[in-house]
Amino acid sequence: PLCLQLLKPGGVLVFSCTEHLNISVNRIEAQGFEFLERLFWIKRSAPPRLTPSGHRACVEEIWVCKKPGDTHFFNYELLKDTYWQGKQASNYLEFEQCSGSERLGWHDTQKPLKLWTYLLNAYCPDNGMVLDLFAGTGTTAVAAKQCGYKCTWIEQAKDFFDKASQRIDQTRSYWEVQ
Repeated sequence: PLCLQLLKPGGVLVFSCTEHLNISVNRIEAQGFEFLERLFWIKRSAPPRLTPSGHRACVEEIWVCKKPGDTHFFNYELLKDTYWQGKQASNYLEFEQCSGSERLGWHDTQKPLKLWTYLLNAYCPDNGMVLDLFAGTGTTAVAAKQCGYKCTWIEQAKDFFDKASQRIDQTRSYWEVQ
């Protein structure tokens, strides 16, 4: 309900989830959103399962919905030219799982910066505003800052909030990088 209230008509809600959350289009639409598409993050080099009780989780779903009332923004040309070598964007997104120096080690569900940079560039217009309700390691805010988007983020766990805040503060803005 908060997302629906804060988004302007045509504003996009993007969230990732694993299969245990049992998300459905009906549940999305019951909240007042329009379902746009479901993407699949293919986690190259995904970590092994902790117990040998099933398959290794190499895919995570990314749901894209919008607030009714206007057309949503989709940066088709940028995606086609920058990420897809002139071809139409696919709903299968292959990005490495966080590892090496990117892996911070203090949050279990850290997402790769390249993945969220892609998603922000896909759905956020120039001078757009990003709201991250579950900041965790602050990856979405870091991507927003690097791309030049305004971002408001929320994290309820004090330890994660403090670490994410430090990470975001240390990130250079897009105008500082050039």
